[in-house]
Amino acid sequence: MARVQSRLRDARDRVRLVSFSVDPSVDTPERLRGYGARYGVDPAMWSMLTGPNDEVQRISVQGFNLALHAPSYEGPRPANYNILHGEHIMLIDRRMHIRGYYRADARGLDQVSRAARRLLRE
Repeated sequence: MARVQSRLRDARDRVRLVSFSVDPSVDTPERLRGYGARYGVDPAMWSMLTGPNDEVQRISVQGFNLALHAPSYEGPRPANYNILHGEHIMLIDRRMHIRGYYRADARGLDQVSRAARRLLRE
């Protein structure tokens, strides 16, 4: 996402990047701010969000059509606890229509950056 932000910086007044934590019990707003500072998040362009587990899961699955599974456990969180989720970047237009899903790898970052530029010209 930091690479996408860098590539689209000249369009920062027309592009918003939004990251959703899938583990709000660990990714507190304070932790997300620290993560953002480490990776050069421009808060005018990129928001890092969290919320209640059930709402994050609802938005991920029903809103974004993404797979998400948080294994249940009792007591303290196990050391090997891992939330299963896809690693994709979505492009959403100003009408909130999903325009594409892109892998969060070098090729996918190139693709979403080019697609965002095309969308800006529409």
